[in-house]
Amino acid sequence: MKKAKMIFNKCVLDSKDFGSDEKNMISRVYYDLHVDGRTHRNLHTDIKQSAGSDLEGKITDMKNVPDDKVGINNKRKVYDLIEKYYRSLGGEHPKKLGLGLTGNIRVWSLTVEKEKTEEFEVNEKEHEL
Repeated sequence: MKKAKMIFNKCVLDSKDFGSDEKNMISRVYYDLHVDGRTHRNLHTDIKQSAGSDLEGKITDMKNVPDDKVGINNKRKVYDLIEKYYRSLGGEHPKKLGLGLTGNIRVWSLTVEKEKTEEFEVNEKEHEL
């Protein structure tokens, strides 16, 4: 089995630039993807949740998840890794704001920079970009 590597860089939480509004919270996770000898830089995936959700809340949609076009034929694994990274930020943003873990204050377009690397296996299959 071949290996792929995702290097997560940052996440912009709840941005109106990505479509957040009074009903929905849309955040964007940024990362680089190394697969099959190729590097795909500055990729991003948008995560949609109901407004007022914390990062552990239900994800209602995820857009721009890498797939066969970049050599990933295990999209479910990639989805899970992006979700794992996103949820890992739950303890980061309250500290950055100087807030406790309680309270319901909405902060728009908060950028959390946290590098994390994840490796996973991809099936042996040739892919074209």
